[in-house]
Amino acid sequence: FNHYNFMLERQLYAKEGIELVESDFVDNSACVELIEGKGWGVQACLDDVCIMPKGDDMSFLERLLQSARVKGHAHFGMTKNRRETFVVNHYAGSVSYHVQGFCEKNRDLLAVDLVNLMMGSKSPFFLTMFEQPSAAAPENTPSKPGRRPAGGGGGSVAYKSVSATFKTDLNLLMEAINAAEPHFVRCVNPNSRKQAELFEDAKAVEQLRCGGVIEAVRMCRESYPSRYTHDDFVGTFSCIAPQTSSAGPARDVCYAIVQSIRVDPKMYRLGKTMILLKREVVDGMERMRAQLLGGRARVLQSAIRCFLAARELAHKREVRRRYVSTVRLQGAIRRTLSRRGYARTIQAVRAAEDKRRREEAERGGQ
Repeated sequence: FNHYNFMLERQLYAKEGIELVESDFVDNSACVELIEGKGWGVQACLDDVCIMPKGDDMSFLERLLQSARVKGHAHFGMTKNRRETFVVNHYAGSVSYHVQGFCEKNRDLLAVDLVNLMMGSKSPFFLTMFEQPSAAAPENTPSKPGRRPAGGGGGSVAYKSVSATFKTDLNLLMEAINAAEPHFVRCVNPNSRKQAELFEDAKAVEQLRCGGVIEAVRMCRESYPSRYTHDDFVGTFSCIAPQTSSAGPARDVCYAIVQSIRVDPKMYRLGKTMILLKREVVDGMERMRAQLLGGRARVLQSAIRCFLAARELAHKREVRRRYVSTVRLQGAIRRTLSRRGYARTIQAVRAAEDKRRREEAERGGQ
């Protein structure tokens, strides 16, 4: 994982024409060399002991201690109290291994008669399980750790050691990974109790450290973790240096921006298509941009609020004008109707009074 990320960094720097930043990243290559070292590693010693007719677990441990390269390796050690153990200092931490059962598990003996019986099966699945290794096997995948022990007959064996099989499978896996574009997904177990909504910080940090995530983050921070294309950088940060907008091509504008805000040349690298910056520089530029855009946003908000308030006031005035006009119109209509009713009443009274007078005059003439 760390090696893959480091190689991606190197490829990016080479593509952009930028000087590579040396980083002492730590991976598991030295420990893998101790285990898989050809002719002297732990697996090679184990296979050699399994070839011996009288090879046993203690012979394997003695073989490790007699090997100067193994004993003097930085990732190999011995325990003080337990004599039948050895220690391998893995990337994730030191692990003690008890040699009891190593040789028996590595031989994984299968009788020839059993293998021949299964090879005669008509099931393709069993044929693939018991197929014999190719005669032209590579040198780094030994297929003979375990000569036929004394006893002859049906007790003879035909097998490939477990360590050799594992090494072959691992090499095939690494070839497949190196031929593809891998994407790494790290699953973190939040606690050891299998309990919901419980997060153990120490356990999570230990998993991230063992998985190489913390080392990859450290390696990334030592380089230039913030990457922008020239156009993206200009579009994002040109507002803090508006006088640089006429500097020419996007690459020249990027250079003019970092020069205008006086960025230390060691804190950024300008490539062919990208600009790489330290995290501290980007944080400072983001703060400047936030302050600038924040001030402009307040001015814009003030203008918008003023516009909305004026429009609301005009609306209220229009509503009030319509209300007053309506009230006046209603008053005029009521006044007109009242006057008409009063005039009709007066006319009726006058007509009644004239009629009464005429009647009285007629009675007086009689």
